[in-house]
Amino acid sequence: MFCLHSFSALLRRCQRAHFGGRNVSTTWAARTTKSTHGPAAKTLPYEVDSNVAKNTELYRYDNFRVFAALRIFSVSQVFLWTYLAHASKTLFDDPSLVSKVRSEGDKRTFAQTIAEKLTVDKYRYGLVAFCLLFANGVVGAASLYMLRSVRSVVLLKGGQSVYIQTYAPFRNLRGFQVPLDHLNCLHSRGQKSAYISLKVKGRWFYFMLDQKGLFPHPSLFDQTVGLSRTLK
Repeated sequence: MFCLHSFSALLRRCQRAHFGGRNVSTTWAARTTKSTHGPAAKTLPYEVDSNVAKNTELYRYDNFRVFAALRIFSVSQVFLWTYLAHASKTLFDDPSLVSKVRSEGDKRTFAQTIAEKLTVDKYRYGLVAFCLLFANGVVGAASLYMLRSVRSVVLLKGGQSVYIQTYAPFRNLRGFQVPLDHLNCLHSRGQKSAYISLKVKGRWFYFMLDQKGLFPHPSLFDQTVGLSRTLK
């Protein structure tokens, strides 16, 4: 018993000498407390803090000239096809002209054959309807393309919502605000595609981000707007 007591005392002396007279349990507790309540761990290289302190632009593509030309093209097509519809309707209103076309016999050119068809009301009004539908189709397709083309994406303060700005058919720009969890990005920036398709909850068509555009904060874009989400 005396030997065991002497060995315990010797062990305590060695511990105090090694830790400068401090108790081992106290030293370990101090270290544990320091590591637990110390500064927060640094962000990993692949992590990005999306809680921005101010509005941050993630994407921009200025292409006003092309869309201005597209508007002019659409308007010109409306006038052209409306004029053709009007001409198809009124060209053979003169009865003498209709009689002349129908009396030309079998030796007729292709143009004369078409003219003869237009003397019949069902063909004439069919051509009028086709011209008007084609004019509306051109305007509709051009308008939809402009509305889908994204001009800029801005991550709003706090990092919970974005402001998406697109081109518009009857004015330069239009925009709307949407939460991040309402976005689903179908393509990444690294894929070899001309556009990045972006689905917004509640809108039936996809938005397009041209890859030629500028990404001022690519990592932040990838971790916010560029994520693939399941929209419920």
